Amino acid sequence: MAAPGKQYGLILPRKASTKSAVLQRPSVFDDDSDEEISVGESLQKESVKKKMMKQVIRGGIEEEREKMQFSVKMEQSVNIAVL
Repeated sequence: MAAPGKQYGLILPRKASTKSAVLQRPSVFDDDSDEEISVGESLQKESVKKKMMKQVIRGGIEEEREKMQFSVKMEQSVNIAVL
């Protein structure tokens, strides 16, 4: 029936031996622990983030105002055209 040595179906390659590979465990105490961020630097980063968020919100409010003004003008022009 089937030819000897011929495979059918899904053929997956054999995995290499994982026993020979040594896995490195991550260190519990990170090597760069000397480079911790001070409280002052952390507070400064947070204040920068807050300022950026305020700018984004202000930009959104301005954009919303412009859209409202545009829609009011469009409604007025449509109402004038209907009259």
